[in-house]
Amino acid sequence: MIGIMKTKTNSISKNNMWVESQKYHLHIELTSKCNSACPNCPRFVMGSTKLNPTVTLSELKLNDIKKWFNYDFIQKIGSINFCGNLGDPSNCIEMNEIVEYFYVNNKNIKIEIHTNGGARNVEFWKKLGKLSKKAKDNILVIFSVDGLEETNHIYRRNVKWEKLVENITTYTKNGGYAIWEFLLFGHNENEIYLAKYKSKEYGFRSIRFKRAAGFEDYLNNRTIPMGVYDKEGTLEYLIEPSKDYPNSTMVYDGNPEIIPEKVNLDIYNFKYNGLDYKEYSTFKDYKIKCKSLKPNGEIEIFLSYRGEIRPCCFIGVDLDKHSLGGYNTQLKEIFNYDCNLNTNSLDNILDFFDKKIKDKWDDTFENGKCIKCSMMCGASSQIDHSRLYENI
Repeated sequence: MIGIMKTKTNSISKNNMWVESQKYHLHIELTSKCNSACPNCPRFVMGSTKLNPTVTLSELKLNDIKKWFNYDFIQKIGSINFCGNLGDPSNCIEMNEIVEYFYVNNKNIKIEIHTNGGARNVEFWKKLGKLSKKAKDNILVIFSVDGLEETNHIYRRNVKWEKLVENITTYTKNGGYAIWEFLLFGHNENEIYLAKYKSKEYGFRSIRFKRAAGFEDYLNNRTIPMGVYDKEGTLEYLIEPSKDYPNSTMVYDGNPEIIPEKVNLDIYNFKYNGLDYKEYSTFKDYKIKCKSLKPNGEIEIFLSYRGEIRPCCFIGVDLDKHSLGGYNTQLKEIFNYDCNLNTNSLDNILDFFDKKIKDKWDDTFENGKCIKCSMMCGASSQIDHSRLYENI
């Protein structure tokens, strides 16, 4: 059987990072399915409700998890984040059973589940609430709710408010540990204080507010409105960033005329030219401060709904949505290797990460230094991924 605990390869990278980690943080994408259609989500094309044609609707099974992660390895897991790039974990049929499997085999694992909260039924949330209570707060659900009844659906399209509140309160009344995470936009920033009041009514332990991504126009050094499109690519409405809590230091250009009334949703049929390294010269000398290396010493491993291991979700989203052109050309060259746990072992894959990712960080882009790593985790990068507001 091919599995995670297969014997390590004989060739191990010097000063390796992934292979010899004592503790791992797993970021698991249980499914590509979702009940919502958020405009900035990569599972859709250009802010529309058209599913990205490279996304297959699938999910991980409990038997997959048992095959890949045995008892011995689970003892090396410090924390798990059930989130992902393309789907909502609650849409995975066996989510509760998978969460319980990890908990039963290591009761010290800190488990965090991110969800829009609009899927499944009362029994599902009742069971998860009881499991969270049993785990004595080691199982936490973060509900992404971006406003109140009149506003949440503006970004969280298709999430029904009454169903959402029923799911939240069922979970919390059964002992579930819950936090409300609230993305700030122009249309909901006036609801901050009422949301704080409502958070106690719904049983949340706390509420935290977060900068919203999706407004950045890095090529023109500005932020712009977010266009929300239908399945045909026709503009339905615009979303404005928060005025009091902007998502970026870049100047905001709110001219609605810069947002097209119609977008071409056949983008994945376009032909792109090859990679020009000069386009990324700004990032070439950045020293990598890898976000996969957590402050507590854990090393992140990202597991996609296809069973593929990635160094992080940032690299995972570009590989798994099959973006074309630019630095994605280099990513496809670097990851010309079997990183699927169905056909390879985790030891082999992590050794590959050390050799092809970490060991190239002091090299040049032309010789294999990952452009995406420099853009996202370069120590001098101007891209800010610390999006939570501490005091509101």
